[in-house]
Amino acid sequence: MMLRTYPFVNIAAVSARKDCLGVASFHCSSSRLLKSNVPIPRNNVIASSSGIRNKLMASRRDRHCDNHRHGPIAISAGHNIGKICKIRSTTRCRLLSASSSCNEDDEVKHDKFFQMEQRNWEKGFEEYDSGFGPLTRQTIPTLLVNAGFPPKSDENTDDPFRLLDVATGPGFVLSSALEMVSSSNKPIQLIGMDFSQNFLSMAKERIHAQQQHLKEKLLSHDVNVGFVEGNAESIPFEDNTFDSIVCNFGILHFYKQETFLRECYRVLRPGGKVCFSAWAPPTRAEGFGIALNAIADVGNPDVSVPEGPNFFRFGEMEEATKILEDIGYENVGAVELSEMKWINVDSGEMLYRILLNGTVRTREILLGQTEEQASAIQDLMKQRYKTVTEEGNRPLSMPAVVSFGQKPM
Repeated sequence: MMLRTYPFVNIAAVSARKDCLGVASFHCSSSRLLKSNVPIPRNNVIASSSGIRNKLMASRRDRHCDNHRHGPIAISAGHNIGKICKIRSTTRCRLLSASSSCNEDDEVKHDKFFQMEQRNWEKGFEEYDSGFGPLTRQTIPTLLVNAGFPPKSDENTDDPFRLLDVATGPGFVLSSALEMVSSSNKPIQLIGMDFSQNFLSMAKERIHAQQQHLKEKLLSHDVNVGFVEGNAESIPFEDNTFDSIVCNFGILHFYKQETFLRECYRVLRPGGKVCFSAWAPPTRAEGFGIALNAIADVGNPDVSVPEGPNFFRFGEMEEATKILEDIGYENVGAVELSEMKWINVDSGEMLYRILLNGTVRTREILLGQTEEQASAIQDLMKQRYKTVTEEGNRPLSMPAVVSFGQKPM
């Protein structure tokens, strides 16, 4: 297998070097990228320096702001790609409702989300990997097949098939995609994008280890893998670049969700497909129901949190399909994966710990409780976990909705 792995695209870097894992660095030298057939990022990639990030923030304020609805229950990851931050339920808890002044500028709210996400993912990425990983991986086969991956063997083999994984997190989607590439004879380029360097580093290490395994199998295929630190609401690639775009639970945390889907439309090639996943509402997703109802019953559901879009907005299939059609996608659809189970969670205590340490919004809410409230929430979650799971004899049911659409030819 000809498998080349690249670290982060960084517009501030132009020289070639070897990284700590011994693989060639992926820079924005146009001649280098053209030679390796890697799509060239636009100049709004978020680099690691604070100066470049601030420049992007300033430029974003000049961009057109899409109108979008904010439900009475809301959660987001701010203006950049975020990862899973579990949040509250539907009516009983104010956890997801607006907590800031109605006169507050939208860009200020935007930036507050980014700052919260950035702060929490400095420490929560490892707990997310171990706690949510066995659950979120269950959507990946459905995501990839509805995004048109892997490509058919009889497709034109001259032009590489390009897949972008937005909010790549620990790299689960890229890892699964690598396992599937042997079924196609096309050159393939896989690119993982996230706003968090912690997640990008984790994904890169996972793919590097898998690369060694695939080399030992001597699979014959030309695959490029790259990683980009970037903004889901301003995807750092040119128009008509990708054949497939997938996003596994990332859309739940984008402040401007329609903007993200329009950006996907822009960077998809004609006929390209987008596919994303979202949690079903807590009335069906038992882990969320246990936690959010416990906060509402014995804790303080009114801890101040930034305003954002409804966390469970795309848990209803009609919502996603309508938005995709309004943007211009065709062949839209959605499916609920009702058989998903949180198989690695074996107690209410473990559920509490994962939500506290492996999320963003729920972590903020739980940290905002008094010592007495926190203790009461934990005790109630333990009791309700036993009730819901019939004394631990079955896993928590955690269905998700996978939605998809295609850019017209």
